[in-house]
Amino acid sequence: MIAEDLVRRYEAGERDFRHTELKGEKLTNLNLSGADFSGANLRGADLSGSDFRNSSFRNADLTQAKLAQTNFNHANLRGTTLAETDLSTAQLKDADLDWSQVSGGPSLAGLPDLE
Repeated sequence: MIAEDLVRRYEAGERDFRHTELKGEKLTNLNLSGADFSGANLRGADLSGSDFRNSSFRNADLTQAKLAQTNFNHANLRGTTLAETDLSTAQLKDADLDWSQVSGGPSLAGLPDLE
């Protein structure tokens, strides 16, 4: 799926994007809150500045994704692969990161939005 199709479907009311192939897609500065990206491949995607509040990324692959200023407040990131991903400016208040694989990028320790 390409980014334009996803945005069109979201605007039409669809929220189920489970197991979607979005590798390397540009999804910047969008409101995609409440969407389900469980099991999706977002490897290398640019999600900078987008709003994913209350969304699910359970078991999704976000390896090398660009997440600058991305809002993941109250998001389900359980089991997500976040290898080589910079979360230092992402908003993560009340996000569920249990069983997520974080490696090769800045640590989550000390991020204020995790408290």
